[in-house]
Amino acid sequence: MKKCAIYNLAHCSFLNTVAVATIVTVFLAGQATDTYAGGKHRSSSTCEGAWSKQLTYHRFKLVMPTAENPRGEAVLDKETCLVWEQSPDLTGDEEEGGERLWTDALEHCFEAKVGGRYGWRMPTIEELTTLLDDTVAPPLIPDALKAITSDVQASGYWSSTSSISDPDGVWHVRFQDAIISDSRPKDGFKYVWCVRGGQGHDAY
Repeated sequence: MKKCAIYNLAHCSFLNTVAVATIVTVFLAGQATDTYAGGKHRSSSTCEGAWSKQLTYHRFKLVMPTAENPRGEAVLDKETCLVWEQSPDLTGDEEEGGERLWTDALEHCFEAKVGGRYGWRMPTIEELTTLLDDTVAPPLIPDALKAITSDVQASGYWSSTSSISDPDGVWHVRFQDAIISDSRPKDGFKYVWCVRGGQGHDAY
């Protein structure tokens, strides 16, 4: 009896369908691409985190759909594998336009439920600045992110990272002018953009 081999499928008719299907599946998995103007690049249904990435196309994707928002209530950044609120919170102090004290913002993220899931937190300064793009009009975030988010303000956003020089200070990012600073104390008001995943609540 002749041995079965992928290169000699004629002698193994009962394996023919399975073997061909396997080969095709493996081939397509290796060749999966997304098309954009000027060429192709590989895409993946999973996020493989690597902070050396510099994605230009298909960087952001809506995730965590709900019945109320079937498109998704959060945004996956495939460059960092962080998941951000699709709509940053604006329900803080009414007299401050929805901004919050730092302690209130920290607590808000810990208690937040977005996309039917808990586990949110305030981003570190490193994580928050990954959304900064000073080549576009305010708010200074990538245009691709603007297209699928809402309520992002051209203003200051808190991070969870403490100041080294000022024990009462916290780092923050201004999405109106790309200033990254720890000069303001914790008793100021700023917006908060909660995140899920990543390294934790403080960089130090």
